Amino acid sequence: MTGLMLVVALIFAWETRGVQLEALNDSKTIGVCVYNTTVMGLIGVALLFVLPDSGQNLRVILLAACIILCATTTLLLVFGSKVYLLAKFGPAVVERMAAAKGSVGLAMASRP
Repeated sequence: MTGLMLVVALIFAWETRGVQLEALNDSKTIGVCVYNTTVMGLIGVALLFVLPDSGQNLRVILLAACIILCATTTLLLVFGSKVYLLAKFGPAVVERMAAAKGSVGLAMASRP
């Protein structure tokens, strides 16, 4: 199921790669997040197969560390730049980005 969601995320990132508004163009970030999730998933599976069965606690700790690292990296990649803009420039930038998203949504909805 997770693999299917990764493929769908890649398709959405590919389809939105040509959007000119910076507020809407997250396709590179989504691609990096999918890559990060795939690599960390492969590392986690490899650790499960390589570590001995007697080290069950070590296996759980390393797998949890992979999951936490993957989730934290994804959150920072997706929302880090937006939080930085909010902290540096204030709510005016967020309001402009929201207005840009709304105007693009209206323009796309009115297309035949």
